[in-house]
Amino acid sequence: MKALTYLSTITVANLMISAAFSLAGIFSPSSLLPAGVPVNSGTMVSALYAAARSIPLAIGALFAIRMSDKKPLLLLAVLAAIIQFSDGFIGVYERDLSKVIGPFVLAALTFIGIFMNWRAINPAGR
Repeated sequence: MKALTYLSTITVANLMISAAFSLAGIFSPSSLLPAGVPVNSGTMVSALYAAARSIPLAIGALFAIRMSDKKPLLLLAVLAAIIQFSDGFIGVYERDLSKVIGPFVLAALTFIGIFMNWRAINPAGR
């Protein structure tokens, strides 16, 4: 049960952070852009695309937790971890250490939760 609680907590935190950054990109795009990069219509379109993906994933995780079903939650956790891991490479591209460490740590914590729950479902290592 502890493994499921950990996975639920870290997955929701992971996906809510993604959704919050997407919303920040919509309402305050300059706060997420590197210094000197102008805000334009392309910035808004990118933020809207990010929100169109991150917000439904966060809502899906809340529903999976409410249903107390491990399999959908595991799937959403895998997606969240892959998304955060990919976001870390955006930080590498921008050469911004804070945008590297945060996503990679969150991805690692999510992968730990996935592993803990996978072992609980498959105790023989199958």
